[in-house]
Amino acid sequence: MVLGTNYPYGPEEGCVLVKNSLKAIDGLELNSTDKEKILGGNAARILGLRAT
Repeated sequence: MVLGTNYPYGPEEGCVLVKNSLKAIDGLELNSTDKEKILGGNAARILGLRAT
């Protein structure tokens, strides 16, 4: 899953969107492995990139 939007957020609104999204992921009470996958690990694996 990839989070994206075509809405032209300004810098402040964009930061709020990211912060709220991260807060929602934290609210899922996932283990650290699953959280890392959601926050980039899966995309890195699919795209053949190293996750950092």
